[in-house]
Amino acid sequence: MRGLDTRGRATNPAAQRQRWTAYLAGALVLASWSCDGGDGRSGTPAWTPIPPPAAAVPAPVGATPPGPATTLERAPNDIPPGVAGRDPVAGTGRWPVPAWLCSGAVGTVSRNRGGSSITFKIRLAGGGRAAFKPDQLAGFSRFRAELAAYRLSELLAYGRVPPSCERSVQGAVLVAAAGDDVEFRERLGRELRQTGTGAVRGAAILWVDGIRPLDIRPADVPAHPLARELSEMIFFDELAGNWDRWSGGNVFQDATGKELVLIDNAAAFGPIGPERRSRMDAVLDRAAAPSERFVAALRALSRSAVATELEAVGYGQAQIDGVMERRDRIIARLDRRPASAGSGAGAAR
Repeated sequence: MRGLDTRGRATNPAAQRQRWTAYLAGALVLASWSCDGGDGRSGTPAWTPIPPPAAAVPAPVGATPPGPATTLERAPNDIPPGVAGRDPVAGTGRWPVPAWLCSGAVGTVSRNRGGSSITFKIRLAGGGRAAFKPDQLAGFSRFRAELAAYRLSELLAYGRVPPSCERSVQGAVLVAAAGDDVEFRERLGRELRQTGTGAVRGAAILWVDGIRPLDIRPADVPAHPLARELSEMIFFDELAGNWDRWSGGNVFQDATGKELVLIDNAAAFGPIGPERRSRMDAVLDRAAAPSERFVAALRALSRSAVATELEAVGYGQAQIDGVMERRDRIIARLDRRPASAGSGAGAAR
């Protein structure tokens, strides 16, 4: 029986087989290329395209999928999740990783719509939630950058980047979560990097309740009630090399409206060309002085500490050098400000 797919095309089994054959052939060509792995590292990734499931079966809602193939790879002892919300340790600037985020059993996986990269929402059996950003071919979206951004935030005791850790999920589970969205299933087959065991690595990122986008442009920062918060975000993004924050809809405030939550860090720690460098400098020009604590943390940032955290997520000298060079640029910029510019300028002396 003929129907219509997501593009309004008439469907039948023969036509679908032809389309799958075409996209798999293209995916195999992509897999043969030598590339940077989409995460700033060199070498050819261990990746194979994900074939479509035998039938488009939506991921179950409100129930635990049966069988080991439908759960994330995890530690033997699951830790019951607590409340998945904004809960930094008061007064410390720290936002610890809850153990369940890294080892809790997963109940359901669904597509997280919005944004240009592929992201899923996972619900753990005990009620906790996380975003899952998988390893994917899109060079602008690097799951390792999410992991590194969190670690860099913790080094500074910044406490604005949600906790994250690396996990794996079977590719078949992600494809099943696409349900009957043929176009999205085809995209998953083309873009997800799958290991030889059928798993897809990625970043599990704490799902933060109550955040909402802040309608703002860089020109609005100096006079904004959250000018200090926004300015420290700008300096943190400079340190991480995140050129994508102001591309639209990537600035979020928490449920109180008093603090920011820095999600969507996947463009960080990569190459920054002249055009992006110019845009980032223009944004820096709008930043007010950060707090003395923030500047002191920048000054105290050591190469060895940065190396420890970035190497833990698979990054190397290029990313470490980039962070330290950008740190020096920030300090030099703050040192050039007159003392009357604010406490951060004074602390930078």
